[in-house]
Amino acid sequence: MSYQLRRAAIRLSVVLVTLATVLVPAIVAPASTISIPRTLTGKVSTDGDRSVTFRFTPTHVAFSWTGREGTGVEFSLDGTEWTEATEAHDLEDGSRHYSGIFTVARPDGLRWRPIGRGVSDVTVDYLNTVDGPKITKVVPATATASASTPAIVSRAEWLADESIKKTSGGCKRDFSPLQQIFVHHTAGSNYDYDPEATMRAIYAYHVKLRGYCDIAYNFVIGWDGRVYEGRWARNYGPWEVPSSENPKGEVVVAAHTKDFNTGSVGVALMGNFVNVGAPKVMKDALVGLLAWEVDRHDLDPTSKHSYVNPATGKKKWLPVVAGHRDAGQTACPGGKVYDKLPRFRKRIAALAAPGKDVPKVVLGASDKDITKGEATTLTAQLTDSAGTAMVSQPLTIWVKRSNGWAVKATGTTDGYGQIHLDVAPRKNTKFRAVYDGSEFSWGAQSSNLKVRVAEASP
Repeated sequence: MSYQLRRAAIRLSVVLVTLATVLVPAIVAPASTISIPRTLTGKVSTDGDRSVTFRFTPTHVAFSWTGREGTGVEFSLDGTEWTEATEAHDLEDGSRHYSGIFTVARPDGLRWRPIGRGVSDVTVDYLNTVDGPKITKVVPATATASASTPAIVSRAEWLADESIKKTSGGCKRDFSPLQQIFVHHTAGSNYDYDPEATMRAIYAYHVKLRGYCDIAYNFVIGWDGRVYEGRWARNYGPWEVPSSENPKGEVVVAAHTKDFNTGSVGVALMGNFVNVGAPKVMKDALVGLLAWEVDRHDLDPTSKHSYVNPATGKKKWLPVVAGHRDAGQTACPGGKVYDKLPRFRKRIAALAAPGKDVPKVVLGASDKDITKGEATTLTAQLTDSAGTAMVSQPLTIWVKRSNGWAVKATGTTDGYGQIHLDVAPRKNTKFRAVYDGSEFSWGAQSSNLKVRVAEASP
């Protein structure tokens, strides 16, 4: 019996009353146009000279160096107070080491010094994610998260510059069913006062300065407890939260844990948790996000399993909710977080239990090929995971217009779990049916339904 079925045995029974189907027009808030700063990036390579001057004043800095394991770099903005540039093992490449990203208050320069012997080829990467020239960006309309669904700050909302990500060739997005979760830390600054700016810095550092396809993590959680969308997976409909998944629920392959990226989600906590504990709001956000993941994907967060990389066949016995260090030689996510993982797993299981059902929505038409001026009837069917009709539940039918998706109508399912809508499009048109979910069920959506419209004969 699956983990989902075991939990289903303790669900509360729900009696639903059948109501007549009612369709009413609905209104969606329009997309907005905003101006965002283009991220400025710079690089200084230094060895003998430990004093660095910047071409522009940065908001963030990061370091890389060559040396043995255990070597490092620390830096100072005033020559008095020194900060260790903690290594981010997510980015390690042989004898080349990379730090996390640190917030700085727009200095003109800095000084650095080595930690340990044999440190060479030190590079300082610096970024300004606030003061660059403005570019115009359209932020699409988004739906409100439903109960128990985490509120995720989309890439558009944290002002990601989508022009720098790569999505073709070796960067074409791949997806795989979720089987594994990794918890990371970014190894950068704690107490971050502007996590959106730091998201843009991590993104630009990974793509423009490290050569990645995109930001390495699926999600990042800020010091304020907000969850940020990481790696781009696809364009989402306005009814969706940015889940890092394709419409089938498979997770996008990111770059957070070498050899273990396929079929896994990487969640990074923004900061360095080697010596400092994560704040309560950040821990609560992590537990909530992972409860959402394990419930929808039928994973037991308290168990261990044999992870199998579907792309390479590599296997490893791992906790379902693991720290990065469980998969490699690294201190990530820091001892102050790693030591709390057993407690987090219990909290995740308690929050996910007794579990929500994963329903299914199917959208069909009485005729998918019509002549201009004719009508066809759309029928949306909502069933639970056992195939039983879900009655008296709200469904929304969306239509794809030239400027994006818009709500066509909303309705309540009848005794057969259906709603019906007559439409008479004047050109080829796509429709989709969406269920927002409830206290007992997650949301679901149909595939696109295309109605083809031919010109009438003369």
